[in-house]
Amino acid sequence: MAEAPAGSVQVIIESEGERVFGAEGHHTTILGLKYLNRYAKPGQKVLDYGTGTGIQAIAALKLGASSVLAVDIDHEAVDTTMENGKLNGVADRLDARLAQNVDGTEGPFDLCIANILPGVLIDLA
Repeated sequence: MAEAPAGSVQVIIESEGERVFGAEGHHTTILGLKYLNRYAKPGQKVLDYGTGTGIQAIAALKLGASSVLAVDIDHEAVDTTMENGKLNGVADRLDARLAQNVDGTEGPFDLCIANILPGVLIDLA
């Protein structure tokens, strides 16, 4: 396990589910985790759009987020996110949903993270 850089918080996350995108070794996931380490604050309400395995959602919760809405278009990703939330003891503050089941009334959010393709982000803007 790599050492955390000075000034950062090291969060250990147990994970199942290499079957969906968002494994902890993927470079965009690592960038997202660095972003969370820098900007996540205790008590925040967080949106994780394109959650994959839920690694970033779980990291936000372990860094003190009050709740996370984790969204994906893949039902397997939603199931895996909840499984990983249970493994990490944060399932009570984690709401994983298919994108089609998000109606826009869930916000506002204090922090948003999206580990998805740029074209999709542009379409959502």
